[in-house]
Amino acid sequence: MSVKINPMLLNDIEDQIKDLFTGNELISLTNNFANSVGEQVTFQGVGFNSKKDIISRNVSDLSDEAKINFFESLMEIRRVREDPELIDQINRLINSGDQNINEARNSMTKLLDKYPDKIGNIWANAVNSYDNSDYRNSLDSMRLTVELLLKSVLGNEKSLENQKRPLGSFLERKGISSQFRNLFFRTLDMYEKIQNNEVKHDVPDNLGKTEIRFLMNQAVIIIRFIDQINNEAK
Repeated sequence: MSVKINPMLLNDIEDQIKDLFTGNELISLTNNFANSVGEQVTFQGVGFNSKKDIISRNVSDLSDEAKINFFESLMEIRRVREDPELIDQINRLINSGDQNINEARNSMTKLLDKYPDKIGNIWANAVNSYDNSDYRNSLDSMRLTVELLLKSVLGNEKSLENQKRPLGSFLERKGISSQFRNLFFRTLDMYEKIQNNEVKHDVPDNLGKTEIRFLMNQAVIIIRFIDQINNEAK
């Protein structure tokens, strides 16, 4: 669920933004936004850094989805809003980000179409909950998507925690080496532990938005890997 944005367009926008604000204002804007979404940026003060350094580095520290949201927030500031060319560029940046998000989601939806409808429906609920900042339900639904996919592929009704043995046998039959099986199980094990410790029994207040996005991306990696192996002849 990562988002790719146009780097050349981003650079052009940053060049214009730096001319509209002082160094201290750029520090304040980027730091306040990063704090509001649970992320962190490098430059906390002006120091000997140029305004271009500040805006470029601090924006680059943000996740791509946060970059989109940051520039959306800038359009609410009068001096940005009064520059029609800049507004047009920011809108193009935002629209390109939205397109990439939709492409990634459509790709996952298409991938899950070959499995029982319930799996795709749970995935859709995970996405919708995330969009509405309902992170508890989003992460619960994403975890359930992984669990239901494994049940479908392995032909059993075991919980996610109890799939290690049948999943190991499945991967071995598909010709996955022990080294890569171990790597995959470490990823799956860490995903389960964080879900169980931080999400399963409570609202994930201890997790920032970056961490929540990381968990969702890990789930997508797991789903794609299982699907790819499942559809390889062996």
